[in-house]
Amino acid sequence: MKDLDATDLFDLLSGVARGEPAMTRAMAGKFLKSVANRMADEGKGEQALSERELLVLRLVASGAGNQEIAEKLSISVNTVKTHLKNILEKLQLENRTQAATYALTHGLVSPRDT
Repeated sequence: MKDLDATDLFDLLSGVARGEPAMTRAMAGKFLKSVANRMADEGKGEQALSERELLVLRLVASGAGNQEIAEKLSISVNTVKTHLKNILEKLQLENRTQAATYALTHGLVSPRDT
């Protein structure tokens, strides 16, 4: 707002007095663009996961532990942990319970599969 001229500043102040938000058109544009980008990113979710990560997520949602997942996929437990770490990061989740809930609520597994 350093480059805001006096006329625009007085318009903003008048708007604030009427209960309007103190936001220039440029600020409003940036804000709306940010919200639109965030909404678009939310829709990516499982699309950002690899096929292997989706498979691991489905197994987590079915209640399988790391060892069981490793045996089913013929990979090491450390590889399972790496996949889980990537899944949680990509989906912005904190733990495997949230990951399982995500899989159920987004139709990646059906309740009868769990």
